[in-house]
Amino acid sequence: KMDSEVLQVANSLLQHAGIPRVLKTSRQCNSVLFVQLYEALTGLRVPGLLVHVPTSESVKCQAVVDALSRQLPPHCSLGHIQGGDLARREPTAVRNLLDIFSVLYHMPLMG
Repeated sequence: KMDSEVLQVANSLLQHAGIPRVLKTSRQCNSVLFVQLYEALTGLRVPGLLVHVPTSESVKCQAVVDALSRQLPPHCSLGHIQGGDLARREPTAVRNLLDIFSVLYHMPLMG
């Protein structure tokens, strides 16, 4: 059940962000997805990620979490979402991050 919920949220976000991609399995919820969503929803690049530099999945995921935390109001902590958990496709962490993307999609960006 968690898998289908995660896929539904992820695919809805992809559609809203105008990204022509449909996920078929929750294993596709990885740093590529998170970077795509961040960049599409904020119009910004993820700071610290260089396209042609090999970087671990955990570091890429944490970079997205850190970048997201700078886009949210100060009272919104993302301390419960860790790059390592996302890299291991921990279902709760993935769902929590997708929920944050949903919040970001529905709020005006911080100036």
